[in-house]
Amino acid sequence: MKAYKRHQALYQKLSELLGARDRGLITQAEYEQGLDDLRLTLPPHSLLMEIDLREGGTRFLVRRPGTGEILDLFDFRRSYCADH
Repeated sequence: MKAYKRHQALYQKLSELLGARDRGLITQAEYEQGLDDLRLTLPPHSLLMEIDLREGGTRFLVRRPGTGEILDLFDFRRSYCADH
């Protein structure tokens, strides 16, 4: 249950950041600072990666750097309804 709550909290924060950036409420620098702040809240030895999707949208991966294991995955489309 703890992992699910962490997943939901991360999803919510990423969604809010993307939405604020896309509505022009924050600058790109503020968006990147927000991502950096989120990275600090992740469990030790995990990386948050941002990938632009070809079909439009953004994918976030939380990975273990040594093994490449995917710990979490979030896809946000242009409407920012997430597939997760």
